[in-house]
Amino acid sequence: MPLFSATAITKSFAGVQALKGVSFELREGEVHALIGENGAGKSTLIRIMTGALAPDSGTLTLSGHVLTHHSPAHARALGIAVPPSALMLVTLTAASLLIATLAALLLARRTLRSTVTTRPARTSALSRLITPLP
Repeated sequence: MPLFSATAITKSFAGVQALKGVSFELREGEVHALIGENGAGKSTLIRIMTGALAPDSGTLTLSGHVLTHHSPAHARALGIAVPPSALMLVTLTAASLLIATLAALLLARRTLRSTVTTRPARTSALSRLITPLP
C-alpha cells in the first residue's frame, strides 16, 4: 500500500485544464522528482498535495486514509512538506536538490515525531485528521 497517493486529480483555472486525471504514488523510503515543461502542472499538483489548492476532482490518501478538508496546516500536521521554491535554482546540481528535498522530508518527519511522541499517539493524531477508506 502506498504511503501517500493522489488519484485521478483534475484542476482547471478559468477554463484551462492544468491537471487531467493525474495519479501519483509514494511508498515509504522513496524519493521522487517532479520534472516537466513550464505549464505542465507540476506546481499545481504540489499545491494540491500540500493543501494550498483543492482539486476539482480526485482523491488524496495517506496510509490508506482519504484526506478530507485538506489545508496547508493539515498537510504540515501530517508531515507533508516540500522544499521552499528558493532552493530550486538552476545553479543547484541534482545532488544539491536531492539533499534539499531529503532535508525537508527529515524536518517534516522530525516535526511530526516531536509533536506526537509515541507511535500509538501518532496513529491516534493521524486518525483524527483523516478519514478511513470504507
